[in-house]
Formats: sequence, C-alpha cells, structure tokens
Amino acid sequence: MPVHEIDLEPSMSSKDMVRRLHRAVVGHEDVSERDLQDDLIEALGVARCIMLIRHADRLTREASAQLHWLHERPGTCWPLFLLGGPGTGAALDREAHLRGSVLQTVEVEPLRERALMDVLQALHPLLLGAGVQLLGQIDKAVCHGILAHWITFLRVALHIQALAVEAGHPAPVLDRDLTRATIAHLPTTITHRKSR
Repeated sequence: MPVHEIDLEPSMSSKDMVRRLHRAVVGHEDVSERDLQDDLIEALGVARCIMLIRHADRLTREASAQLHWLHERPGTCWPLFLLGGPGTGAALDREAHLRGSVLQTVEVEPLRERALMDVLQALHPLLLGAGVQLLGQIDKAVCHGILAHWITFLRVALHIQALAVEAGHPAPVLDRDLTRATIAHLPTTITHRKSR
C-alpha cells in the first residue's frame, strides 16, 4: 500500500489538517476552500493507503477531532499511524475520541552504545569509515540514538560530499570538518532538539 506521510506543525486547526491531508492524498488543491473537505472525503473513501502522521505530539484538539472524524467515517479503509515524541500521549488525551480509537501504542527507545554503532557502521560506507568516538560525539550532539536523525545526517553529509566532488575536490571522508559542515546544514527540527 502507498504511504502518505504528513509532518504536523504546531497549532494546526481542523482546516489545516484537512488541507494537509488533501494535499497528501489528492495531490492538488484546485478546489475551493468550501469543497476541500468533501473532495478529501471522496478521495479517502476509495483510498487504499497508509496514513503516517509525524510529530503527533503537536496534535491540537481541533486537528485531533478532525482526524478522528475522517478516520471513523463508514467505509474507511486506510490505516492511521501516529508517530511522535514523549508528548504524544498528552496530545491524544486532548481528544478522547481519537485516544479511544488507538489500537496499540508502541514505545521505541533510542539505540544506545554498541547496538547503535553496529547499526550505524552497517548503514553506509561513509559511516563505516568514521571512528566510533566521532560517531558517538555526533550522536550526543544531534542524533540522540534516533535512526531517522542519523539518516537525515547521512543524506546531508552525502550531499556535501557530492558537491565537493562536482567542484573537482576529492570526496571528503566523515571527519570533524565534514561533521561540522553537515550539522550546520541540518534541519532545525533536529539541531534544536534537546536530548533526553
């Protein structure tokens, strides 16, 4: 099944949620604001897809109620996954109906120490070539054992590496210089995250 991923922003209203879902499922917004929800309902009625909501800890009461209403409509056949940080439970508690529809909660702990290093060094040759000490420092500074953050770090580092090669320079290895350049270009959702 295709997966539609939606990143929630803080303070989203029910209308914001409809717009975001419509954009993900339908792919365009060439209907009037008044018809947006009806168009979304029609699309979701025939959709065979998985809906993944990221940053579910940012769910407002309005957005939660809208999400619940759309998901509980008769004939709904799209699974809904909510992915969020430690505040996700509190966010779900703002809307009892959505909380009551949750079938299972899974808590995923960040990877630590040797398990983290084993996964990282198997992830990509760029990380394999870096020392365990440097990887540990990167993890402590920005990734915090979360693989999604490591994959973002890796993508940015590979992009910087490709730019260097295009400019006629040798491909940089993952050292302190490439690490600093990569961290400087990471999204603020990662660099502003406090470690737990």
